[in-house]
Amino acid sequence: MSVGRRSRTFRALLPLFAGAVLLFGGAMPQALAQLLQGSISGNVSDASQAAVASAKVSATDENTGLTRATVANSTGVYDIPVLPPGTYKLTISASGFQTAVRTGVVVAAQTATRVDVMLNVGALTESVQVAASATSLQTDRMDVRSELGSQQLSNLPVPIGRNYQNIFTTLPGFSPPQNSHSFSANGSRSLMFTVNGGNINSNETRVDGAGTRNFSATDVILYVPNLDSIDTVNVATNSLEADQSAGGAFVNVTVKSGTNALHG
Repeated sequence: MSVGRRSRTFRALLPLFAGAVLLFGGAMPQALAQLLQGSISGNVSDASQAAVASAKVSATDENTGLTRATVANSTGVYDIPVLPPGTYKLTISASGFQTAVRTGVVVAAQTATRVDVMLNVGALTESVQVAASATSLQTDRMDVRSELGSQQLSNLPVPIGRNYQNIFTTLPGFSPPQNSHSFSANGSRSLMFTVNGGNINSNETRVDGAGTRNFSATDVILYVPNLDSIDTVNVATNSLEADQSAGGAFVNVTVKSGTNALHG
């Protein structure tokens, strides 16, 4: 076949190829990115433990004012996903019941916080407010996690360089982090460590959901935030979830966000 004939044949088939791409491309499900946030879920019931359907549930960040809302389903189950880490006020209301308010609900990265609420019969103008409740067992996820909050990050002693990875020595299963590829006074250096006897190359660290793997030197990470800029460090070390692509520790660093509190 001559070059000119092949060119004419290709131009004739081009619309068919374009149509096939549109047909099959449109039929493919959209890929959703993994967001390393938290969630609040639970059951809404009355005093007799019967489900309260269609209850309105809203979560408001006590520091930033961010509000997310949802409606419980027919069995009283609600779920508010993709919440930035923080402390929330949960408000639950339904027709014929008093409004319930839960304050001090802590949401951490990679955490499913469960808050089950019982509504009392009464008018919507009445409300029952419950301050921060006791920490409950994690029943919605399988992974074994530890968390370094702002209190630990601010108060625990850290060697010269103030690298947050040095605080991993307080967590179970971690070997003492060691210097690699830099001197100890470099605060942005990455440290090497093993978890539960694993390999130093099998750890995964993300900062606000962004990967930091150094593919040319897999025992170190590309970006180490300043200790004073970190809000929380969430670490999963066993029974990892499907979105936690690590063979050792899965570390998620959350950098501090804004607040409504004014400081002079």
